[in-house]
Amino acid sequence: MKNCIVCYINGSSLQGETYIKFIEYLLSESNAFTYTKLATENSIDEDDREYAEKIRKFEALVKPDFKRVFSTCSYGISSGNEKQVYVSNLKSGALKSYIKNKKDITKWNYPECVEDIGFYKNGKYIFESCSHEEIYRFYTNNEHEIDFLIKNGITVTDKYNIPETDIPIL
Repeated sequence: MKNCIVCYINGSSLQGETYIKFIEYLLSESNAFTYTKLATENSIDEDDREYAEKIRKFEALVKPDFKRVFSTCSYGISSGNEKQVYVSNLKSGALKSYIKNKKDITKWNYPECVEDIGFYKNGKYIFESCSHEEIYRFYTNNEHEIDFLIKNGITVTDKYNIPETDIPIL
């Protein structure tokens, strides 16, 4: 059975130029982008209304690439309540630009934007985030990719091997 290396990344190291380099790499290697969002149907306070407006604008941008939505109780590293996961192809230049322009992995979170983002290559995670918990994981079969992360200023706090069959899939 083939193994995969899972790397935990310190989110504070994914800001500015380091974020841009990492995101450019993910965009070049991925063919799907996923995210979750908080429910805003019953928004009553100002923060929720502002968040709902930001989400409407983001989803208008994503619409040309939107693929599907599914529910899960164990999306990636999250657990507990059921979540709606939104899947988009990564074809649109506008979506790619939006992703790059965040410039900080921690900005993918309420009240700034959608959260729990993921990048997939051929249906398997290569990166996932659990925004509120500030957990960021990178999946690879290649030690050179880990060296690339470290050489580009990304702090890998832990890494371990898992069976490739344990990588979350779409």
